[in-house]
Amino acid sequence: MFFAKYNLIRLGLIAAIIVLTNGCSVIPFADKTGPAIENITTSSKVLAKSDCIPTSLTITAHVTDGSGVASTILWYRVGEDQDFAAAGMTDAEHDQYTTTVKALDIPGGEYGVFEFYIVARDHAGNQTETARDKSVQLLPCVG
Repeated sequence: MFFAKYNLIRLGLIAAIIVLTNGCSVIPFADKTGPAIENITTSSKVLAKSDCIPTSLTITAHVTDGSGVASTILWYRVGEDQDFAAAGMTDAEHDQYTTTVKALDIPGGEYGVFEFYIVARDHAGNQTETARDKSVQLLPCVG
């Protein structure tokens, strides 16, 4: 040990790794990048607010981050005059975050485009937001 320290000092080489701790997580000091959100899928492209099926929609995304994912939230609405509602996404396994929205739980009484986006935050406080997705339709009945 003394020999190694002596050589480092003699050569003028100093190496330092600075880390912050948050609970049990180790966070690299220089983490300035939000989580990666990829491969967003929906269980269907239509959703029904009635006795017809499907009456719920599952949205899944692959979310990763070097310092760990602290939270992943789906924001959704139907109708541009409506506020977005939030639904927490859970890590099902292997960084696959998922949530299911029931048609009857969607605020407002409108039918039309089910608009959503995902926001993920890492343990260092960095955040990523996806583009808004308008690929799903909320219909009175899918016959």
